[in-house]
Amino acid sequence: MSAKFTPGPWHANWTRLNGKAIGFHVADETHGSIRPICEFYDGTEAMPPEEVEANARLIAAAPKLLDALQRLLSENDNMTQRINLLGAMDQARAAIAKATRDQS
Repeated sequence: MSAKFTPGPWHANWTRLNGKAIGFHVADETHGSIRPICEFYDGTEAMPPEEVEANARLIAAAPKLLDALQRLLSENDNMTQRINLLGAMDQARAAIAKATRDQS
């Protein structure tokens, strides 16, 4: 079964109040903010701004994380191609970096 979702790359954009992130929307490169994939706004400021930003980065990295994990599993099935496995691991590291720090 193949998942039907908006292809990546996805990017996070923040809504700020007094310099603090209080919300975000994640959109794909093709459609941008006219068709967000997901949106979150915390009008009560109950969630720390760092957590808001980290959640947005994680969601925006979802397509890359999925690609990296699928490739890693595929390469693992054929261990005779070690170079491909190392490339998949590099891809996984890059996807994790995108999810855990600002790439804008």
